[in-house]
Amino acid sequence: MSLFRGQGAFYKECLPTLLRKEWEPLDLFIERMRVVEFELMLQHYPAVQYFSREHLMVDYVGLAQHYGLLTEVLDLTSDVHTALFFAMCDYDAVNDCYSAKKDDKEYIGYLYAYPAVASAMQNNGSAFGRFLKEDLRVIGLQPFTRPGAQRGFSLHISKDNPFKGYLYSFSYTKEDSERYLDKMINGRQLWAKDFIAEKTKLI
Repeated sequence: MSLFRGQGAFYKECLPTLLRKEWEPLDLFIERMRVVEFELMLQHYPAVQYFSREHLMVDYVGLAQHYGLLTEVLDLTSDVHTALFFAMCDYDAVNDCYSAKKDDKEYIGYLYAYPAVASAMQNNGSAFGRFLKEDLRVIGLQPFTRPGAQRGFSLHISKDNPFKGYLYSFSYTKEDSERYLDKMINGRQLWAKDFIAEKTKLI
């Protein structure tokens, strides 16, 4: 099984936000406290309380990453079209929305394919179990709209356990970008403005 990640720019290393630079201790503490506040917020909602009563895991850190907080998690998806959308459309952080490319030129997008099962099988049995339980988690089955629409997975990594995937580049036009914006936003509500997104902005 492969999972995918789309990016609009090339980076030498594919790293989550908290691992992309060296942080001052106070700044790192603040970012971690945002995730703690996010978890406390989610625990008030009936869907999360139901998960807890039924002994179902809620990946708070993965969800925090998914909703825009800085973490040590990479967003992945089981749907290649979702990954291509993120590679081909631009995010507007101020308005929390995506838009298509505007210029008549050739663009380059980047797609990672992550061989999830193959990566786990390279380790022994105990490591395989730890990988499935701790490192890779299903966000799309968490109790909120946006992760489900994106067929989301969260990959928890560290500097000692970096991301290893196959990187592909491809060319596309603004028309391709427009088609994906229409297909994924208007067709699937990929970037749904659910109540968690609005609450997370306050954090």
